[in-house]
Amino acid sequence: MALADLMRPSANAKPRASSVDSFIDGATLYAAGQQLPQLTLVRCKPQKPMVRAGFTLTAEIRRQLIAQAQQQQLSRSKLIRTLIHHFGGLSPAQQRRLIQQHPIR
Repeated sequence: MALADLMRPSANAKPRASSVDSFIDGATLYAAGQQLPQLTLVRCKPQKPMVRAGFTLTAEIRRQLIAQAQQQQLSRSKLIRTLIHHFGGLSPAQQRRLIQQHPIR
């Protein structure tokens, strides 16, 4: 290794954008000792910040939520957000029918 290899790239050098998959492929090549091009991660657009919400569940509903989240390998929050998104996509008549079919305290 020469001292030139230790120098930082110039400030004008633009990093190449890469996807996560190409970054992982580059890391695999690096681990195998093969030469690879300079790769950098590109930040995604920031998502809207999440806010905490409090609500009350019965013990049975909480057990069902935990079981479904584990079965789907999702966080409970994401499962709830997914269900709310799906519910919001139903027509008002479908929403009323669903609520009437599953009367829950």
